[in-house]
Amino acid sequence: MPLPHTEPTPKVVTFCNDRSGIVRILDRSPVEHQSAVDGRFTERYLLDELSPDEAAEFEVHFFDCAVCAEEVRQGAHLAANLKAVLQEAVHQETVHANAGAPIEIRPSDRFLDLTISLDPSETASRIECEFQFAASPALLVMAASAGDSSVRLRLPAGRFPLGACTVVLRDKDSQRELGQRQLLIAKPD
Repeated sequence: MPLPHTEPTPKVVTFCNDRSGIVRILDRSPVEHQSAVDGRFTERYLLDELSPDEAAEFEVHFFDCAVCAEEVRQGAHLAANLKAVLQEAVHQETVHANAGAPIEIRPSDRFLDLTISLDPSETASRIECEFQFAASPALLVMAASAGDSSVRLRLPAGRFPLGACTVVLRDKDSQRELGQRQLLIAKPD
């Protein structure tokens, strides 16, 4: 009985300029779409985690695959936006545990990095920070982990209403109140 006729897997000749600057010619089968999905090639390509051979093979594939090309385009766009946001100026404030009066904060940048120092009695593995604003009935609750006797939060500065604010620190697991901090959110200079 004769074997059914099958076409051989096409070979692709591509030029690969690896990080050493050496141009090599690859004679390989192109990456199949399901292999690219299963191997997370798009993510690994964007994170520069593929070997030069894998990257070259994947490039051959995504130039012919609209789905993978769109994923690479969107991933590159996301990465560029993240870099831009992370490079923006950040207003930094530290609120100490023993502050007697409310701490005035004038967030002048897009983000506010808020570090809340903890008393030795305010320990928990997971801390929840509840922001209670005098000017608004809405609460803002942020989960955070405590480390080196402080809680660090990065918050969008434009979301805070001006005026008095109480930050209630709670043990996330037991909901036990650990302490409070008084803030005064003011307009930037």
